[in-house]
Amino acid sequence: MNRGELLDLQTGSLLLSPHVIGSGYIRVQADKDQIVIHAGPYIGLIPLNDYVTLEIVPRVPITNLVRILAASGRAPQRLPESLHTYATQAVPVGQIRDELANALIRQVQLIGASGLHYIYETRKEDTSFPRGRILLNETITRLLAKGKRYLISTARFERNIDTSPNQLLKLALLVLAGTYQTGNKNGLVNKQLGAIRDSLAVFSGVTTLATHNLRLSTVFRKLPPTREYYQPALELAQLILGTRGLDFDSTEGSVPLPSMLWKMDDIFEDYVRWGLRQHLLEALTKYEVADGNVDQQQGGGGKRLFVNGPDSRMANPDIVIMEVDRHALRRPVAVFDVKYKPKKPERDDLNQILAYALSYQVPVVGIISLAETGKPSKLTFMGETGMAKVYHYALQLGNSDLASEEAALTEAVFSLLA
Repeated sequence: MNRGELLDLQTGSLLLSPHVIGSGYIRVQADKDQIVIHAGPYIGLIPLNDYVTLEIVPRVPITNLVRILAASGRAPQRLPESLHTYATQAVPVGQIRDELANALIRQVQLIGASGLHYIYETRKEDTSFPRGRILLNETITRLLAKGKRYLISTARFERNIDTSPNQLLKLALLVLAGTYQTGNKNGLVNKQLGAIRDSLAVFSGVTTLATHNLRLSTVFRKLPPTREYYQPALELAQLILGTRGLDFDSTEGSVPLPSMLWKMDDIFEDYVRWGLRQHLLEALTKYEVADGNVDQQQGGGGKRLFVNGPDSRMANPDIVIMEVDRHALRRPVAVFDVKYKPKKPERDDLNQILAYALSYQVPVVGIISLAETGKPSKLTFMGETGMAKVYHYALQLGNSDLASEEAALTEAVFSLLA
């Protein structure tokens, strides 16, 4: 990278787009000799300006990232000022419906302006008003021989837009419309529905197939080179129908979407809660994994930091393990914080979890973080304050079998409550 692409060499000021400045995506420092970029908690593609785009990759393999994102259920943060072309892969990913809808609508508008894909099919008929080529042999041998002197056998080529690429796009639009119709209606939803209906009008005369009738492997092969502008729309359709997902690890693609960023510290926190809940349901029904960011009165695990006094600040640990008795009464028994960093807990991390231990009056507290690359998951006893035992669990997300890692984490956490 040329320094002049990020730095005004005359004034020494950084050349950054407005959506990057003060965003928290990255931290940039410049001096006379070098430019230093510090990544924040986000992963994805960040356009720094018109010339430079920064790719921040996750600390986990891309194949595992798909499971983690899906488990989290969090939508990405969009950078509508910048478009990026993504590739697709075999595993679908959700949470980007609006982006997919907007992108498909744009591509269908392009198709409508450029021309629909069609094929010519031979149509034969017996008629008194011939069009096309007259089939003399069939007329004589089949019609005149039977005394039908008023009919002539003909054949002609007719243009047909009812092709599999058009059927796939129409189905994707109908599926999109269905997702908006079943949700809560507001101005944005109604606007999207209107745009989808306008897009469906482009495919008037195209039949609708059920998903299981689509032969996706043959759709692309049926497109001639003159219809290359169909490619992005068909890729988007497969994403919408759930047959494929975005490939975040590819540098080449044809699916045009706004640049998307995922805040990994929040996503990792959601994923750990999800993993505990998934495996907890299999055996330990008397416990509940609560979200400390949600107040206990609303079914979560959050509470006031102080029992009494005028200070109303909240204690919001990432995970609160609740014991539920036969009367459905919930009692906190352990508290954990989740950190998206592969290192031993720092002093500030310990101070925070010990404050939660004091507030919740629980015997077990801990910190769950990433394990270092190549090292296995591990539960470590850090010490005891006299009131609570403190643990650290390093979770290895590089394992190709994440389900086994989730099960091991659940077993380790709940073994502390035995």
